[in-house]
Amino acid sequence: MPQLPESYFNFQPINGNPHKIFMSFGLLSRLASFVGEDKHLPQLFSDIELQNVIIGEMLSKRDTDGMVVKKADPLSFEASCTIEEGHRLMEWVSEHLADFFVKRLHATLKMQERMKATMKG
Repeated sequence: MPQLPESYFNFQPINGNPHKIFMSFGLLSRLASFVGEDKHLPQLFSDIELQNVIIGEMLSKRDTDGMVVKKADPLSFEASCTIEEGHRLMEWVSEHLADFFVKRLHATLKMQERMKATMKG
C-alpha cells in the first residue's frame, strides 16, 4: 500500500515566519475543485495561473473552522519563497491530490459494483 502524504507542510518563506500548513479534507476538496480531475494534475507544474490559485489557497490564513480570514496573495512579499520551496509545496499538494483522486476512483468503482449486484439480485 502506498505511503500517504504528510498531513502538514512546513512552509519556509524568505521573508516572514515559517509556518505549518495542514491539509484538511476541506482544503483538499477545494484544491481538487480547481484542478477538476486527475488527468489535469500535470498542470500543477505547468499552469502558472493554477499554481498561483493553489499557493494563494495554501497560504491564506484560516480560523479554527477552516474559513479564510485573510486571503493570501501568492505574489506578495509575505508569500515569497525559494524556487525549491515552491516546487516542494506543489509536489506536496500534487501527492495529496493524486491520493484523493485515486481514492475517489476506487470508491466510485466499489459503488458501481454494489449497484450492479443490487440490480441483478
